Amino acid sequence: MIRTLSADIAHSWISGQIQDHVWVVPAFQSIHILAIAALIFAAFSADLAILKRPAAASEIPWLAGSYRWTWVALAVLLISGAILIIGEPTRSLMNLYFRIKVALVLLAAALTLILQWSLTGKGRGAFSRAVLTALAGLSIAVWIAILFCGRFIAYFGDLAN
Repeated sequence: MIRTLSADIAHSWISGQIQDHVWVVPAFQSIHILAIAALIFAAFSADLAILKRPAAASEIPWLAGSYRWTWVALAVLLISGAILIIGEPTRSLMNLYFRIKVALVLLAAALTLILQWSLTGKGRGAFSRAVLTALAGLSIAVWIAILFCGRFIAYFGDLAN
């Protein structure tokens, strides 16, 4: 099923346009990398602040702004990632590490949403210090795993053969 989807995307007009313009993939890879940097900075800033002071984390004035930047960076990553997938569908869709990365991004987004809700939204105070610490630590571990999977896509996990 995914193999067929990958082939269909590869033969689409838009994929051909991306492949015919040699600058598109490197340009969007650069945008993707810059968005990763922004996301990691924003997410780690929030998570590390929670780890440092879990009891007072909801009182950190810049925390809401950090979460906003996380969501903006994720949106940029979604757009740039979609363009990269359309341009090189087999490279991504037919790669084990890409699939793991997508699952981890969904998990990291869910963790971010839970932490944001519990610290800046209506769920303020819903979790104990221990739970906040565990969620923030897990969030950092998941973002690190995403970074590794992103790099591994270029070298390992090819399922196309």
